[in-house]
Amino acid sequence: MRVAGCNDLKAVRDELAFAHEVFDMIKGIQVIDVTGRPIQAVAHLILDRQQII
Repeated sequence: MRVAGCNDLKAVRDELAFAHEVFDMIKGIQVIDVTGRPIQAVAHLILDRQQII
């Protein structure tokens, strides 16, 4: 897979399509919206969903 910049709209669309294919193959996968969240908050969400903390 070639690496492209975020300004290459076709590459971004191709990457999203590939991600959707992977998500469809993995049953029960949970998607977390990380938009605007610091890494610590994302880590907390992951651990909370796994009921580790």
